[in-house]
Amino acid sequence: VEIIVVDDASQDETAAVCARLSGIKHIRLERNQGVAGARNVGILASSSEFVAFLDDDDLRLPGSLDLQVAKLAAAPGTGFVCGAMLIADQDFRPTGKVSAPPEKDGDAFWQLLELDFPVMPLSVVIRKQCFLSVGLLNRRIPGIDDWDILVRIAELFPVITSAEPVGIYR
Repeated sequence: VEIIVVDDASQDETAAVCARLSGIKHIRLERNQGVAGARNVGILASSSEFVAFLDDDDLRLPGSLDLQVAKLAAAPGTGFVCGAMLIADQDFRPTGKVSAPPEKDGDAFWQLLELDFPVMPLSVVIRKQCFLSVGLLNRRIPGIDDWDILVRIAELFPVITSAEPVGIYR
């Protein structure tokens, strides 16, 4: 796993914390680029075949990346794999709610377009090659840039879904 921390001109201790960690690539942006801009920097810096996003207020479940990467690697023409998310309160205590994509592999374009496909960046692993086909995240549409990129990918590539939780969404 290649870990890239994109520090989007933060004012906190992110740079100091990253300096103490081994095995990560820390990229400090001197000017705030917003979520989409920071993600694009991470995508371009990655040397991996697959990309997963993890915001600082979400948690990945152990083994979830291995599970999703194996599914994506086994289906070469697929754009991304999407798993379920456990919903938590602000203190990361599970609420008992689970947000899961429909259990239907293949064409998810219309469901995503119509917002009938619960998905967040935390729950997906994307084939990096897809960004070469559809472009990077659109910085001009903050708040829906993640939905936009997944719709653009699903327009051209099939999707794999899994009911198994992959993360905790706060």
